[in-house]
Order: sequence, then C-alpha cells, then structure tokens
Amino acid sequence: MINMIPQPKKIRILGKKLMPGKVKCDARFGAAADAYDKYRKKLGFECGGDTVSAEYADGLSSGAYTLDCNDGIRLYASDETGINNGFAALLQLADESGRIDAVYIEDEPDCEYRGVMIDLARIWHPFEYLLKYVDLCRFYRFSYLHLHFTDSQSYTLPCDTYPLLPTEGRHYTKEQIKELNEYANARGITLMPEIDVPGHCDPFLKAYPDLFGHNGIIGFHKEVFAAFEKITAELCEMFPYSDRIHIGGDEADIKQWLYCEKCREYASECGIPVDGDERMSSERILAAFVNKLSSFVLSHGKTPVVWEGFCRQVNHLVPHTTEVFSWENYYQTTPELVEEGYTLINGSWSPNYIVAPDVCWSVKECFDWDIFTFRPVHPGSPYIKTGLKIPSYDKMIGGQLLSWGDKGAVCSDKAAHIECELKLVSERAPATAENTWNKFKIREFEDFEKSREALSVKLAKIIN
Repeated sequence: MINMIPQPKKIRILGKKLMPGKVKCDARFGAAADAYDKYRKKLGFECGGDTVSAEYADGLSSGAYTLDCNDGIRLYASDETGINNGFAALLQLADESGRIDAVYIEDEPDCEYRGVMIDLARIWHPFEYLLKYVDLCRFYRFSYLHLHFTDSQSYTLPCDTYPLLPTEGRHYTKEQIKELNEYANARGITLMPEIDVPGHCDPFLKAYPDLFGHNGIIGFHKEVFAAFEKITAELCEMFPYSDRIHIGGDEADIKQWLYCEKCREYASECGIPVDGDERMSSERILAAFVNKLSSFVLSHGKTPVVWEGFCRQVNHLVPHTTEVFSWENYYQTTPELVEEGYTLINGSWSPNYIVAPDVCWSVKECFDWDIFTFRPVHPGSPYIKTGLKIPSYDKMIGGQLLSWGDKGAVCSDKAAHIECELKLVSERAPATAENTWNKFKIREFEDFEKSREALSVKLAKIIN
C-alpha cells in the first residue's frame, strides 16, 4: 500500500525498491534539496545508492511535480514549490528503512491556496513552534502558513515605526522573523502575515491612544492611515517572499466611528454619507477602511486579504483586488460574495476551526468537507441548520484549517496548551491538505485514514 497525503492524481507502482541517496539538482533547487536532506536525517534514513536527480522542467504548472523512478529517481518541477512537493512525496513514500517503492507520479494541486492558520496573538508561541508548523505544512504539501500576529491580547511582531506596539515578552525579533522567512521559503511554504484591524486592536489603543483611538476600534482619520501606510510598508519589507497580506476586517464595533467627531468629519471629507441609518453609515466607513488598507498592500505588489466582515450593500466600495475569507455566512453569505465576483477562500467554522483543547471536529468530518461546503455555527446565519453547498466556482481558490487561541489566552499551563494545539492541528491538517489539493474526492475515508495514521509517525519525528 502506498501511503501518501494528498493522494496523487496519477500514480503507477513499478514493482521494485530503491534507496534514495545523494541529491543532484538544478542550482535553483539547492535550498529545497538541503531541506529534504535535513528531513531525511531527522527520520533516521541512511543515504542510499540511488541518486535523486531534481531537474527543472519548463511547462509544469506552479506546485506540480513528476516523480519518475524508471531510471534512478528523477524529480521534475518548474518552481521551488513543485520541487518541494516532490521531495515531500519522497519522504512519505519511504518505509521504515528509508527505501521507496519505485513509482511514476504525475501530480499537481487543484487549489492555489492550501492553508493552515495559527493564532500567535492570543497565546504567544515560542519561536520553535513556528518552524514546526512550517514543517507540518511542507510534509502535507500545503502552500500557505497564515500567522495571526496581532489581536486584543498582544502584538507579536517587531515594529521599528511604532516601537511601543510590540507587547513586552510576547513578540518575535527581526532576526527571528528573517529566519522564519528563509526557513519557509526554502521549503516552498508562503507565509501570510496578519495584522488584524480595525477591531481586535487593544495593543494599538494602549500604546498610542492619541493616535489610534479608543472604545475598542481603530479611528478613521488621516493620521491613522498615515500610520498604517508606514506599518504596512514595514510589514511588507519584513516578509519579502509573501505575496498575500491579511488585514483583518471583521468583528469590530463599527458604530463607534459615528460617536467620534473626528471620524465623522473625515468620513465627510471622503464623501461618505453619515446619515440617520447607523448601520449603513458604519458599513460605508468600514468599506472605506478596508479599501485604504488594501491600497497600501497593493502598492507593495502584494494581494490584500480580509475576513468576511462587510455587508453586501457596500460590495461596490470594496475592490475585487481584495480577496475574502468566507467563514460564517453571517456578515455576508458566500452566494452574495460569489455573485459579486470576489476571489474567495473557504474558512468555514465547521469543520475547519480548532479552539484547543476541546473545540474541534472529528477527522472524518474534516475529510467529508470540501471547498464548496460551509457549515456555519453563528445563530444569525441563514444556513445555521441546513449548511450550504455552492456550485463549483472558479474563484474559490482554496481552503484553510484555522486554530484559534481563545482558551489558550486564559489557560494556566501555556506549554501544555500549545502542545495540545499542535496535536489537534496535526491530526486534522491532513484532511485539509487532501481536500484542497484534490478539490473533488478521489479516495474513500478508510483509505485516507490508513495513510494518515502511518504518516503521523513520520510527522512526529520531523516536528518533535
């Protein structure tokens, strides 16, 4: 039996055994080859006599790889992501001694975005755990690791522009962020950093109340946006390989803007009607807030990403260059976002949310999900009892498993909580990987589960 997750689209077993040895590679794949060799040693595999040749092949799509064991072991890809996916396949194919069944594989991902999110702000994670999550993403051929760096509990990034922002004792250094970038890039994993505003913003309000505002929300005025233009520039420079930047955009008490004279005046300057309809006035300001931050991200050649947090009546004010995580079908439903033509990522609360230690769904429920399925839990969602399955949509570019630290923020044993989270994520991430690489099922759960159990032993050696 071949144990691989995700299941390759085309695989043929050739009937002999090979022992992977030294890697001979195209110069552009050197970092990926070094990372593979480190994983091989972690797994305790000897360097065998069958040379692994990692070669550039023009014409393969991004992330695609071919593994051909007819004449030695040859990997082909057109980019570092693809060659890393091929190296991950080699690690998964290996038996306890490191030998592999000779195979021929042609494979490519269906979804561009295949992600895992970790909340670093509610419960601060020691730096080595960020590397572990990169390793987990690499092993299961994810493409993105989304890091929720800021929330009401802490601001965990360094910040030269506003040095009081980083939370004392709960932030990473510039040197660590640089190391993380290089580590992920060598493994073909793209980091998506998130600074979550205009809500979830206590560190901003505590550090610079005269600038950023009060009453639980970032202010809406010129000085705020001048500040965020600088913060965005620093963030984009800090994450040079990241093509997406998440700017938050949900769960804010947006009516507070209407009680601030300075915010109302600036809204008027921007041509935003502030009339008797509090809800719509607030929504218009939120759309303008998202638009302004999105423009800063775009100016650095990166794509802005937000949570589903604005209503459909202001869709014309939020540019389609901003991608949207559809997660609860409460602020706005997925069909409404589809009708408007947004590029979407499925972050359905059920079954893709984990709130360690005890809020999560079974591996079977995670496997049964697909990127066109939503199972809201919010009582205000129109699909709370029925769930939602949308027709296939070309701009649904993938999905994500998300781990939140709400309970970790108040737990007494932080180390045990973080280990519990890693276990829950490790158990469920394979299903997300399977369902975003192959957006339509090509295997049964029983087959998947046997592979997951076998591969979990290898993953434990890699991340422990």
